[in-house]
Amino acid sequence: MSGQIDLVFEPKSLSMALVNARLSYRLSLTNVTDAPVGPVSIACDIISAHASLSPGEQLLFGGEMVEPQHHFDSLVPGDTVSLTSELLIPIAAILPVRSGDARLFVPLARFHITVRDAERAPLISTRVFVVGEKPDQLWERLKPIRIDLGPRTFSRIGQREITASA
Repeated sequence: MSGQIDLVFEPKSLSMALVNARLSYRLSLTNVTDAPVGPVSIACDIISAHASLSPGEQLLFGGEMVEPQHHFDSLVPGDTVSLTSELLIPIAAILPVRSGDARLFVPLARFHITVRDAERAPLISTRVFVVGEKPDQLWERLKPIRIDLGPRTFSRIGQREITASA
């Protein structure tokens, strides 16, 4: 969140099971101002990137998430809070991308951050990250997750932030 909160998203593992895909992650927030901020709430979800969805459907929240999953009363200047959590998506909700015989999942982890302040209007920011297998070479792109090989856990995963243009 530009100017007030620095957010760092670290995916830890992605497990594909028979019913759900589960993304384990660490989230760190730092108050980069010289004044306390808060309360801070974060709503988050995971969806699959797919050509059948508009950029707005993929990168922006449409109000479907009303309950925040994470909440902090206040962050003092320079303070960092970290948490670990999980995001779930039903396997049936994944829109696979086909590449030859392979079926691929391109996860998008979305975080909607709201910072409320009694003296100002709420500051709202959405951050979206594509998640994938880390490449063998640093200059290569993240690899999509294969979902056609049965249940498995991917532990060599990384992220890249996607910026939403208006």
